[in-house]
Amino acid sequence: MLVLPFLLAAAPVLFLYGVNSGEVTAGSVWLPLLVSLAFAGIVLGIFYLITRDKGKATLMTSFVLVVFFSYGYFVESVNKLMHIIQHYDPIENANPQLVATSRTMDVAWLGLYVLILVLGLLILRKVTANKERTAAINKFLVVVAAAFLVISLGQVAYHAMSGKKGAVKQTAEVNQGSKAVTQAATSERPNIYYIILDGYSGQKVLSGFNYDNSAFLQQLQKDGFTIPADAKSNYTSTYPSLASSLNMQYVGKTKALPSNLELQKMIEYNEVMKFLRSKGYEIVHIGAPYPATSINRYADISYSGLSGYRDEFSSAFIRTTMARGLVPGNSWFISKEKVLQPFSVIPTLATSLSKPFFVFAHVISPHPPYLFDANGKAINPDVKNVHQAYLDQLTYVNKRVETLIHDILTKNKVPPIIIFQGDHSILYTNNILNAYYLPNGGSSALWSGITPVNTFRMIFDRYFGAHYKPLVDQAP
Repeated sequence: MLVLPFLLAAAPVLFLYGVNSGEVTAGSVWLPLLVSLAFAGIVLGIFYLITRDKGKATLMTSFVLVVFFSYGYFVESVNKLMHIIQHYDPIENANPQLVATSRTMDVAWLGLYVLILVLGLLILRKVTANKERTAAINKFLVVVAAAFLVISLGQVAYHAMSGKKGAVKQTAEVNQGSKAVTQAATSERPNIYYIILDGYSGQKVLSGFNYDNSAFLQQLQKDGFTIPADAKSNYTSTYPSLASSLNMQYVGKTKALPSNLELQKMIEYNEVMKFLRSKGYEIVHIGAPYPATSINRYADISYSGLSGYRDEFSSAFIRTTMARGLVPGNSWFISKEKVLQPFSVIPTLATSLSKPFFVFAHVISPHPPYLFDANGKAINPDVKNVHQAYLDQLTYVNKRVETLIHDILTKNKVPPIIIFQGDHSILYTNNILNAYYLPNGGSSALWSGITPVNTFRMIFDRYFGAHYKPLVDQAP
């Protein structure tokens, strides 16, 4: 029955993959799977050296693995229950009043699990004195573990099949709009900057934090930007928001969206990029340290958003175990430099590229993680007051945006097209920043309730003579 510990080591990895197989690739599974199997082998070897009995070593190892791999699920369940009891605040899964309490409780739960581990092993020492009973228990656990593996693999198969059926296809309307273009509306084509400020809320939401962003908005208007009065997002999260704006179409209803993996494919190989490439544009991608946009294999120039080693599935898996304290709460390994990378790269493009270009840049801020204060100074991401941390990051992003606008406008010979857009708001609402710099009277093509799905429909119709026509603006 030596196979039992290895079944129990593989089961939690495959279970996590099974419930998230629509969000991650199969390649993400191998490292945590191999590490888990190696861990099981090491523990089994230690217990065998101690007991010199395969049955005892198998059962004791199995107990240790069950306790080790169940810890994170227990802690998360308890924390969620506490949030509900104490009126959980839904700002990015954080409540300033609960942060310190959660840390203390994590330590308490770890101590409890260590106690359970010790007491359990002491009890098993007596239970395994009877070899026949030990063998019977091991056989039963093999059946249970095997059944659990079959269920997990069934989940993987189910998501694989549903993912194929739910793959989003580009609509005929989008393709027809592209084919209708015969030439650019002007002989001098403008560079196009599409800059996503992740989680950047509109003034209606910011007012709820007693934050007045009017000075920044007025400065944008002085710089020539138009800010639609009723700015809203089409979705409340990054994946569907970017997939829809970059493909100029809705990707489904909020409760029936394609998997993140399918949406990521749409973001990477999108209709906006295809259209502009067909018009002679060079495609520049500046990624964020976030799976949806970290890289783009189809761009002519791609700046990776990754900073060192980062595997979100491995991080999520670690946080289901007793080793969860080794991984930051947001499961990301993100550097401040990578978050702010677009602000240093974008100013160089106008003078370094000879062809007209389209740049997509994803600034994963003011959205958490919280890495810097209002002056750009690095801070400990484990903040207590997340509301203030969000506002501080927004304040610093505003400063960088103002400087970036000056750099872009002074370095472009042909007046460029610039869009600063929040992909969603911070409170699961739809009020976002949506600012357009549209030269040669382009602002007249805007309307007060324009949403991101219509951003490039409007731009392509106005500046390239396309015939996309706007979709009905819908917001959650």
